Amino acid sequence: MKSKTARAAAFFTLALALAVTGNLLSDAKSWADGHDQEGHGHGRRDPGKFIWHVLKAKEALDLSEEQATKLRTLGLTFKKDRVKRDADVELAKIDVHQLLYQQDQQKDSGDVESTIRKLYALKADRRIASFKTFQEVRGLLTPEQLKKLRDMHGQKQCSLHQKRGESHGDNGQHGERAMLGQPTAAQQ
Repeated sequence: MKSKTARAAAFFTLALALAVTGNLLSDAKSWADGHDQEGHGHGRRDPGKFIWHVLKAKEALDLSEEQATKLRTLGLTFKKDRVKRDADVELAKIDVHQLLYQQDQQKDSGDVESTIRKLYALKADRRIASFKTFQEVRGLLTPEQLKKLRDMHGQKQCSLHQKRGESHGDNGQHGERAMLGQPTAAQQ
C-alpha cells in the first residue's frame, strides 16, 4: 500500500501533467506570441512588424536617415533574437513532453516542475524582449512622430472597421495606443 505522501505526490504530478499537457497541446497562440487568449492578433503586436510599418511611413513621419537606419538594425536584431527565443521555447516544450510521457512513472516531480518553470521563464523572457524592443522604437521617435503614427493608425483602423460594419468606441486604437505608451479610450 502506498503512503499518503506518495499518493499525494502522485496526484499532484498527475494533475500538473494534465494541466500542462492541455496548455501545451492547445492551438491557441499565447500573448507572448503576439496573440490574445482567443488566438486573435490584435491588442499585442510584433515589434518586427511595427518597425516595418514605421519604416513604410518614413516620408509621412519625416524620419531621418539615422532613424531609419537604427530602426532597420533594431528590426533585424529583434528578428534574429526572436528566432533563437522561439527555438528555445520549442525545445523546452519538447523537454516537458518527454518528461510527461516517459515510461518510468517513478520520475521525480521536481524534474517536471523545474522544466515547466524553465519553459515559462523562456516565454516571459521572449515577451520582455518584445517589450524592450517597443521601448527602443519609441525612444527613436519624436513625440510629434509618435502622434502622427497614432493618428495614421487611428484613421486606418476607423476605415477598416467602417468597411466591415464594425464599431469600436476607441476607433480600434487600443493596441496601438498601448504600444505607443498612450492611454486607451477606456483609460482616458
